[in-house]
Amino acid sequence: MREFKGKTAVITGAASGIGKAIAARLLGEGMKVVLSDVEAPALDRTVNEFLAQGADVCGIEADVTHYPAMAALAEKSFARYGAVHVLVNNAGVVVPEAPNLWDVSLNTFAWHMNVHFWGVLHGIKAFMPRLVAQNQEAAVMNVVAHPGALIQSPILPAYSASKAAAASITENLHYQLRKQNSPIRAHILFPGPHTVPSNTYTASRNRPAHLAPEPHEPVPVVKSLEEMQAWCLKTYGFERPTTRAEQVAEDAFQGLVSGDYWILPSKEALDKAVVQHHEELMARRDPVLPFEML
Repeated sequence: MREFKGKTAVITGAASGIGKAIAARLLGEGMKVVLSDVEAPALDRTVNEFLAQGADVCGIEADVTHYPAMAALAEKSFARYGAVHVLVNNAGVVVPEAPNLWDVSLNTFAWHMNVHFWGVLHGIKAFMPRLVAQNQEAAVMNVVAHPGALIQSPILPAYSASKAAAASITENLHYQLRKQNSPIRAHILFPGPHTVPSNTYTASRNRPAHLAPEPHEPVPVVKSLEEMQAWCLKTYGFERPTTRAEQVAEDAFQGLVSGDYWILPSKEALDKAVVQHHEELMARRDPVLPFEML
């Protein structure tokens, strides 16, 4: 994609963090942006902030876990702007998980899958028929994560499983679009290479009551990434460096320009872990988690 001015993007989880940063980057290229989020007050604040800067934006509240809401998002987006050229399925959650995956409640697994897998699939199902019908150059960018999509994180089994599922359907989408010589490209975005400060880390505030954690599951009361890092340091013994959301947005934009499927910032420890895992697979050796990835 080379021309952005006057085109339209739709971004989920756009009220803050990575979604908001990608919106700002695309607006800077002259795009029109539909911002969507499950939190109406936060969405209104972000929309008003961009409107005050003279941007062409609108906000549409939508819960990615409900397909009718995503179908309505697609309908309203096309009705307002006539076409959509970039779809970013970005909405995500991160919550602490029990030390053992068999102690993680089915509710916790379901919530992760609902947001990360079903949320992405709902976006694809709602928008792809219209994107195909308009027959224009377009991009579908799905935001995943290193845990699950590339490696496993035994302290986040539900999170990892849901991101692995999202990565799987993204790659299959890529293959199908290429086979059809479609003008639509699929992209898989790995935020990073380090932890990105965002409201994702306090996502429990939006957790549905019917998917509440069980009493034995860890539920720290945190109001910021810093508090979450302190909790992780105390509980798991690690504290990760960070990458700014604006850098992720720049990586996303450059991925749109280059057309690259993999939008994956380099990180030596991660690259080594991926190579090691591949070598273990080819040699049929039991996998060993690299120390750096603990």
